[in-house]
Amino acid sequence: MSTPSLDQYTLKVFAVPHYEYPDQLKHVFVEVLHTTDGEVGRLEALQIKRFCRPGVACIFGILDNEGPEVAQFASRLFQVEDGFGHGHLRPELINHEHLKGTGVWGQELDRSVLLYVENILVYERRHKGKGLPSRMLQVLAQCEYAPAGSFLVARPVPEAPEGRLSEEKRAAFISLYHKNGYRRIGRTSYMGYSKNPLHASRSLPAHNDVEEQRYGSSPIVLGMPLHEIIKRGPLDEPVPDVDRAIRLAYTKDPALTKVKDESGLTPLHMAVKCENVSAVRSLLALPTECGIRAELDLHDHPQGLSPEEACKSAMSTTRRMMESITGTWSGWTFTNGAPHILYLIKRARGELAGIREDAFIHTIRWGCTCGQCADGWLSPRMRYRLMETAKRRADAMKRTVRGLKQGPVPNGAPGMEAVPADVSSGGVSMAFYKGYEVCVRAIGTVLERPEEAGLPLPGLVHAVVGDRANQFLLKRGLVEYALDFIVYAARSESLPPRGTGAWDVRQTELYARGDEDAVRYARMVQCDNDCDFSRVAEQAGLPDQIKYRAHGELHQPGGAESWLPVIAAGMGFA
Repeated sequence: MSTPSLDQYTLKVFAVPHYEYPDQLKHVFVEVLHTTDGEVGRLEALQIKRFCRPGVACIFGILDNEGPEVAQFASRLFQVEDGFGHGHLRPELINHEHLKGTGVWGQELDRSVLLYVENILVYERRHKGKGLPSRMLQVLAQCEYAPAGSFLVARPVPEAPEGRLSEEKRAAFISLYHKNGYRRIGRTSYMGYSKNPLHASRSLPAHNDVEEQRYGSSPIVLGMPLHEIIKRGPLDEPVPDVDRAIRLAYTKDPALTKVKDESGLTPLHMAVKCENVSAVRSLLALPTECGIRAELDLHDHPQGLSPEEACKSAMSTTRRMMESITGTWSGWTFTNGAPHILYLIKRARGELAGIREDAFIHTIRWGCTCGQCADGWLSPRMRYRLMETAKRRADAMKRTVRGLKQGPVPNGAPGMEAVPADVSSGGVSMAFYKGYEVCVRAIGTVLERPEEAGLPLPGLVHAVVGDRANQFLLKRGLVEYALDFIVYAARSESLPPRGTGAWDVRQTELYARGDEDAVRYARMVQCDNDCDFSRVAEQAGLPDQIKYRAHGELHQPGGAESWLPVIAAGMGFA
């Protein structure tokens, strides 16, 4: 049979919209056709458009349904949980001194169209050696499905059991993509190509590109890889006792308790990732000379995280996911593994002397990440935001009273939106409204108090009000109306998509003028509870809590992230 010549091949590109998300995903194919043999090769790629529309999941949140290869691509390169699926490039691939590799890739990968090359095949030996894979990559890069500004991503070397793929074959796969302008993304197994000829990756010589960071394999203990025993333990699968497996590995060779698996995770990192409390407890109980405790201060992890940082990151992700799905979050319980693991790590570092495990979990049960939340849910920043809002809104109510010569107070007056219609029908008296203002101002007074004494709760506000608001309270007015007014007003002025962002912009302006309170706020430690208005509403027992819930809005593209440039660099407003 004669050897085919290059002029006998033609390439055809076509796309098939995804059956469920046709606007966001397309399967793109490049076929190689031979004049007599028909189809002799094919490239398969997935086009990913990032936009979201109401009622449709952000696409990175559902890529795990597209098979393990695509799911790994999404999770290893992008923060799938960021924006609940919008997918920003993992920060360690931009900022970590080692993991960023050449540093040619950055936040530009957060935008535009992506094409993920899933497979390149040439079917028969006689059609190989003709440069067909390169031609397919070139045609894909130039086709209509790769518009200007888009990025192509591929995994040059397919996953294979250790030792199954020769170094020569690995080098050949990588060379193919290097020749076609692809460069390593960080030190991952993925390489990218930018359509922009001025992109930094396009001027990086192939010989200056970095190698993929490769890892070893998990040690076998009791007939199973140690990492697998740790991974399956929390799933109630039939696996050997994890404590016994860890002690056996240590007895065999202490170094085995720190060996990384194929994904770059040590046994401790795997235990943290899988929330295997027993494994973490057993590993940290090993003798000090084993070196496990020294690992607590290392960032030797695929994402550049220490074990404590990895645990906190997972906890924040779980919280954001639940808020996106249900609109609120029910807090940590003693059955959750992550809080126990965080306690064990902190105790091993000597940070929690004299503090019991149950007491620690009680402290963080509402997701406090700053260590300063009163009763575990009211952060310093939330306290200040509510206090400032209460004082400012009370002043507005006082000005309204001064502007009225006589009652009734109109329903459009500040705060009346929080008073039920059956109470405010026909307007309310001046005395009622003045009593209402007393309750609003009392909220600010309560919030000035430290710790639990300063929680915005009806009982504590009542104690401050005393009998000064009888004309409000005896006329069917409730302190809860005042609390609802202030909490929802603060939420409405917080950063989009919750609110207008007016409060944060105002604080920025005050900070620039040297306002002492604004400067003090900017220096406050940040916390995951800083804008959890739903939690405040629940704790205060407010009547209409549904309106405080996120229902996914906190994690949609164009949310708070798009407002960050408005806030002065380094001020840390949330």
